[in-house]
Amino acid sequence: MLLHPYGRCLWSEIPLLIDAGPVGFTGFTPTLNRFSEIDLLLTHSHDDHIGGVGNIGTHVRTLYLPAYLPEIIKIAKFFSRRFPQNQNAAALNILNNLGVGNIEILYEEGPFGGCQHVEIFNPPLDPRIALNFEIPLNEDVIRRVDAFSQEIFEVSPNTINEVRAFENSEFNIPTEYDGRNFIYMFLDLMRSYFQRENDADSAFNNVVAYDANNISVVFKYENINQLEVLFTGDAGKTVFSRLIRQGSLPTSEVLKVPHHGSKHNLSAKILNVIAPRIALVSHDNGKFGNAVDTHPDTQTIQWLNSCCGTQNVYYTNNVVKNGDVVASAHQGIIQNYQIEIC
Repeated sequence: MLLHPYGRCLWSEIPLLIDAGPVGFTGFTPTLNRFSEIDLLLTHSHDDHIGGVGNIGTHVRTLYLPAYLPEIIKIAKFFSRRFPQNQNAAALNILNNLGVGNIEILYEEGPFGGCQHVEIFNPPLDPRIALNFEIPLNEDVIRRVDAFSQEIFEVSPNTINEVRAFENSEFNIPTEYDGRNFIYMFLDLMRSYFQRENDADSAFNNVVAYDANNISVVFKYENINQLEVLFTGDAGKTVFSRLIRQGSLPTSEVLKVPHHGSKHNLSAKILNVIAPRIALVSHDNGKFGNAVDTHPDTQTIQWLNSCCGTQNVYYTNNVVKNGDVVASAHQGIIQNYQIEIC
């Protein structure tokens, strides 16, 4: 997705690319070639969202990442192709060496590059909310994590505290964000995986993959003409349910449908709250069409058709079921909206 609005906006001249597709994806190249630089948001760490970064030939002014330590590490690991020894500092060093002008993290109710047209709804700063379960940071957790860190990574407790200070200085993280909590919770999860598998690399991969979809950056953009677009990454029902409980899930005229239309990411209730008029489904049905969890799923299509009207649900590829095209891809301008599907 490319956000390139008209009028006075941070991204009028330098657009914002939201995710980069899978490895080998170059579909954005003709459009990006029009610009000398862009901003880049990686909503979360999955390969089909970050794999195409290597094919971006345009200079990146600012790289935006979700405020969640395992995601930052996973994205850095993707770039480095190696297992980081120092869990956090190595990640920051790698990202800082990518040649981008700046790195910023995004979190609920936080700033987004100084743009006044944006409101961020996910991920939350509190790691317990982000992980969707409680891990009390008590003396027992600290003791076993310190022992595990020294045994597996040769990382001392002092280093963990130093990492927190380094992390906060590099990312200008607000005081509400307790990096130490993230590190200890992350390592405690990894310790539990390691006890089962006795393999540090595998344990690390299991933890950084944990619920990555629900850490996706979710934000709403409203342009000067009051067109509202809700960008959702692959956020799941638990994210939207939390926002409904908080009373903060916004309405939005346009919805970028989460997770390529998976049935696990939307519901009739969620759509009723968002109340979109236009739905955009970015997917590659050739990859997912025969999966148990189809992308998009026929149930999701029915929900979207009921909410928006069949004529207002737009797809980047044909939706094929049993050899039949059940929904057609769209290319070109969406009438009466500043939206183009290429």
